[in-house]
Amino acid sequence: MMSAVERIAHGAAGPIAQMHLPQIYGIDTVSAGIPWGGGGDPLPSYRKLRYYDRPTLSLPRVEDWVQSHRRENPGCGCPICHGQSFDNIVKGFIAQRTQNIDLTPLFGVFRLHEVFQSTEELEQGQRYISENAFAQYLERRIGHALDEHRG
Repeated sequence: MMSAVERIAHGAAGPIAQMHLPQIYGIDTVSAGIPWGGGGDPLPSYRKLRYYDRPTLSLPRVEDWVQSHRRENPGCGCPICHGQSFDNIVKGFIAQRTQNIDLTPLFGVFRLHEVFQSTEELEQGQRYISENAFAQYLERRIGHALDEHRG
């Protein structure tokens, strides 16, 4: 059951989203359910949260995404991001009433983004499979992600 696995494999070569592993290994049916986890204090900065990066099938931390892409706007048009910068996404979902920012809503916000974008990416992968071009798809997606992680 994919909803029972961790989002990122510990000790992996890069932050590949495990939700996409079945498709990579030829399994084309998965559940979009994402476990919420629990416990612990919210992270001190939203930049420590993970953000699904569709072009690389990865879940890097926001700070790592910004560093590797050299920009603050992911350019995502999903119903969560609406093409906004990370700061504007955060401001849209968090009311800052004190000096302490409550990041709890962002866990859900970034995971909703992940569901929207992962679903579209799984559909695109299925099209590549039907065209017998899945090897090229994997090279474009995972090869790129591993190159960024190594570089």
